[in-house]
Amino acid sequence: MANIRIVKLSSAAGPPEVEIIFGQAHVGSYRCFLWDKNGENSQEIAHGNNVDPLPDKFSLGLSATDLNQRIFSCEAIISAPSSGPGQLFSLTILFRQDGIVVSNGMIQHNGALDDSKALVEFVRFTV
Repeated sequence: MANIRIVKLSSAAGPPEVEIIFGQAHVGSYRCFLWDKNGENSQEIAHGNNVDPLPDKFSLGLSATDLNQRIFSCEAIISAPSSGPGQLFSLTILFRQDGIVVSNGMIQHNGALDDSKALVEFVRFTV
């Protein structure tokens, strides 16, 4: 696993949650996984898209202490409704506790989009 970001959680705050936000009116879908401390034994914890009416915000299902040193990954695919040059995309992943974005808990990707783009992000939690 390359380029693992460190996201700091607080053991005194509530359960961590994640929100996936796709911008620029493009279609986006995602799958998120939680891995053990060694980066093995992944478990899918969420999946969705920005087309259905379901919120793209979910709890990680464990306390900050239980997440310490574990790895989170998110795979996202963003597609333009019509192909062509000059389009832009954006993807934001937010990690929150008690409604507040945690330290280093905002990940943003944006740029040019011709047809579709695949992104993968890895995070290691620390407490």
